[in-house]
Amino acid sequence: MKNVIATLVAVAGVAAAANAGVVSYQVSNGGAFGASTDALPGQTVTVRVRIAYNGTAPVHAFAGTNLQPVASGNFGSAAGQDRIVTDANNFVGASIGGFLTTPQATVAGEAGQYGRINSFGAASTTTSTAARAFYGTGTAAGLARIAQGRATNWIGVGTGLNNSNGTGGFNVSQANPGLVPGYPVNPLGNGDDVGGEFVFQFAVVVGNGFNRSISITTASFASAVNVTWFSNAQNFNETLNTTLSSAAGTINVVPAPASLALMGLGGLVAGRRRR
Repeated sequence: MKNVIATLVAVAGVAAAANAGVVSYQVSNGGAFGASTDALPGQTVTVRVRIAYNGTAPVHAFAGTNLQPVASGNFGSAAGQDRIVTDANNFVGASIGGFLTTPQATVAGEAGQYGRINSFGAASTTTSTAARAFYGTGTAAGLARIAQGRATNWIGVGTGLNNSNGTGGFNVSQANPGLVPGYPVNPLGNGDDVGGEFVFQFAVVVGNGFNRSISITTASFASAVNVTWFSNAQNFNETLNTTLSSAAGTINVVPAPASLALMGLGGLVAGRRRR
């Protein structure tokens, strides 16, 4: 399992070249968001995905990308395992600016709301293309990923959109104002998150077990996944494609105080027996 994650992280960070989109995972257990947090078994940790630009070519705003978050831990559907919490509407809904015959597939990003944030749902979703959680088996046992509902294969397996090249991830994007007249684009450095945007939010429910870490990063294969940026504030048809790199978020699972007390008591009893 560690080898699988190490490979994914290495590939996802392939290249922070001259221009790159940096996807970072920030976690919160009720407090401020950061790169890591502590949690007890049974607690729900919120994970938000931030996309920022790292480069020298001028860009105005984030346009879109294809994401497939991967988490290592003890993930699975059995009782007591770590699990991913997704949006109640399963991320299914109409696109921004579309005719809303179904609920829009975005959320405001408040506590307890999971899905694409506000204006980053430019692509409509169906049960086939909406994001959902998958749990690994075999050599991927204990891992979890979020991908399109149709991407049932693990990364690097299958064909095309069924994940052979890692493109089975879900879409986060802003609409082109030229295609959706009057649509307001969130520019980088607009004060909401200087230099980046929070585009997606989900949660991890911590399972049983102690003294371990749950790591969350982005899976990507070679050049199959990139990030597109609107490069001109006056002409949104001008775009720039960059590579994708990833910064992981970490949940440190720690024992409850009562468990520590029991462990200490056990040590005392064992010591007396030895004496």
